[in-house]
Amino acid sequence: LIYWEIELDNSDASQMQEVFNAQKEEANREFNKFVSKNYRNWLKEEAPNAPVMSHTLLKNKLFGLLKEDKPTFLVLIDNLRFDQWKAIQPAVSNSFRIEEEDIFYSILPTVTQYSRNAIFAGMMPLEIQKKFPDKWIMDDDDEGKNLNEDYFLSELLKRTFRDEIKHQYIKITNHRDGEALENNIHNYHTNKLAVIVYTFVDMLSHARTEMEMLKELASDEAAYRSLAVSWFDHSPLHNALKKIADKNVNVLITTDHGTVRV
Repeated sequence: LIYWEIELDNSDASQMQEVFNAQKEEANREFNKFVSKNYRNWLKEEAPNAPVMSHTLLKNKLFGLLKEDKPTFLVLIDNLRFDQWKAIQPAVSNSFRIEEEDIFYSILPTVTQYSRNAIFAGMMPLEIQKKFPDKWIMDDDDEGKNLNEDYFLSELLKRTFRDEIKHQYIKITNHRDGEALENNIHNYHTNKLAVIVYTFVDMLSHARTEMEMLKELASDEAAYRSLAVSWFDHSPLHNALKKIADKNVNVLITTDHGTVRV
């Protein structure tokens, strides 16, 4: 569906667009039923048919790479949707060979404080709260809900690997941080693992609902995708990735959750 959605961006066939929109709505309804029916079973220990989810993402997609004799960069772009990934993929392909592309399911609620903490802790939120009661921030607390991701990641790596995994965690929340990342990216591949969390797309999605000018710029899904491509093409993140493209490294690009326009 995403393939055809992007193909239709360049078409004037309004009737085809209507047919597609109806198909997508139907697919979303069916997916909703599918998740509602199966979600509890997916969370059981060793559920045989469970998809890769937030709390199993690193185990399934990252840990195998850490056994290889080369550095790994894990780039997590907050709130990057699959259609936005497909739109920026050509730019990534210019610098890297893409060996695998896969889907994972965010846990519910998909909001960042649950989905991203679950990713870095390798646990469901309730487990995190029980194991690290002083590190889990409750909904009604004023402080930031994702301030302990580096700690959760360190604990997960200790539990998983006998040898210490030398790693660095970098969170980019503004353009100045992004420029520092671009300037220092070469220093990070002395680590076995460098984790880069980039929050721009999430900020863009919030601004799209709050700022009149962005409502105009991202008035529909095609325009929203275009905005994400424009950002990525000129971003410090893209420049940083191009700087390590000629190095012998693995790069794993992922998200923590998506967003739906309502």
